[in-house]
Amino acid sequence: MYFERLIKLDNIETSAFLFGPRMTGKTTILKKLKAQAFFDLLDPELELEYKAHPGIFWEQINALPENSTIIIDEIQKVPILLNYIQMGIDRHRHIFIISGSSARKLKRGGANLLGGRSVDLKLHPLTYDELRDHFSIDMAIQFGTIPKIYDLIIEKKFDLVKSHLKSYFTTYIKEEIQAEALTRNIGAFQRFINIAAQSNGQVIEFANISRECSVPASTVKEYYQILEDTLLGFFLWPYDKSERKKARPKFYFFDCGVVRAIQNRLNDPPPYRGAGLSF
Repeated sequence: MYFERLIKLDNIETSAFLFGPRMTGKTTILKKLKAQAFFDLLDPELELEYKAHPGIFWEQINALPENSTIIIDEIQKVPILLNYIQMGIDRHRHIFIISGSSARKLKRGGANLLGGRSVDLKLHPLTYDELRDHFSIDMAIQFGTIPKIYDLIIEKKFDLVKSHLKSYFTTYIKEEIQAEALTRNIGAFQRFINIAAQSNGQVIEFANISRECSVPASTVKEYYQILEDTLLGFFLWPYDKSERKKARPKFYFFDCGVVRAIQNRLNDPPPYRGAGLSF
């Protein structure tokens, strides 16, 4: 079923980046918008064409009427298009809705982030207000609230729920890490992410995690930055006068179901809510 999302892009009057983890429903939202052009960069032929001849993209948007709404899905596949997007905004007042599941390649590659010409929006898994009568705290804790996963929960297809959640991490490693060459040592990164999942919601001790996954502490910090840049989680930094305490943040994965899949705990019941446990 389609859940009504709180984020609204129907009558947006400025260009926008829409970033969010995989399977949170970005493409579903974009396909419901009225636009003069839709560019899906997950199409391998289109991706290769624009990488080889990015000027073709400019010819296409240059031919559109003034003030057109243009959607580009998965911009991290061809970041160079952002230069033409800026030209389209400045010369033709086009409105671009640009989606992506990773900002890392854009940031690290020095991509044009449009210098104040767009707003930055984030799409997360479903919230209570979006689920309404379908919301279950036990299901949300055990399996998370990714839209596709919650559809299967409502249909009581729990074997498929577990299968999709288990494959989420594999797909993430293959498509976000290997395909984008974010790290050379995939084995070390896999060890790290398993340990990081066990530390979900806890104060991060970089030195301890460094010893457990056999990589330098500086590499552990870089790996955490990869998780944050690819939207798999976020740091919560403490507010404290002590500089020592400020340097010890907590890290939260973006979805309970995904982190429990990495922890291999999908068959376990949700932890007792009053026990103060992290899940």
